[in-house]
Amino acid sequence: MKPSIEGESATAPVIGTILMVAITIILAAIILAFIMGGASRPPNPKSLAATATRIDSDQIQVTFHGGEGITKLDYLSFSLNGRRYYTCTGGSDPYCIESPPLTPRRPNAGESFTFTRATGEDWSSPVHVIVVANFYEVRDTVVILDTKV
Repeated sequence: MKPSIEGESATAPVIGTILMVAITIILAAIILAFIMGGASRPPNPKSLAATATRIDSDQIQVTFHGGEGITKLDYLSFSLNGRRYYTCTGGSDPYCIESPPLTPRRPNAGESFTFTRATGEDWSSPVHVIVVANFYEVRDTVVILDTKV
């Protein structure tokens, strides 16, 4: 055992103090990240549903069933073999072709949209139908149907 020299101080209290300050800084950084949104929560899930059925060789009906995210829904967009439609107000049909719709409209749960084959379109093989829910408030889009009928 080494004899202690008078006036010599131990280094353990200094190291302990440095470690305590470092732990305090790390904890403060973690708390600040949570407060400032650095550890943000995932967005609310949006559960919406739609179905598509072929009425005849010239018509397809898409039914919007609604769901949990309907209150934040702004409008629906449809794609039938790449031709796009949108739910909007005005006009004789419940949908329009303008992109994006100038007068978007939230569809009602249970509302159906009947699309008629345009002149020159080939619907002899299954038609690829995609329905997308558009949410302006959170700037998000969710595909709610991707099928062939």
